[in-house]
Amino acid sequence: MILETLLKAFPNAATMRLYESLPLHTAIQENCSLDVVKALIDVFPDGLKMPDETKRLPLGIALEAG
Repeated sequence: MILETLLKAFPNAATMRLYESLPLHTAIQENCSLDVVKALIDVFPDGLKMPDETKRLPLGIALEAG
């Protein structure tokens, strides 16, 4: 997968915030594939414990998105 290759080359990309959201938050909110979400978690597992700009954790975003 292209994303995995990019994350291997630039692992810090998974930690970068845009408007207080991590790529993981955005991937979940935009209903990206499970492979994308897993790749982001594999590179930055602490992202699972970090809230977005509205104080939601990734699990909360997933539950809201259905």
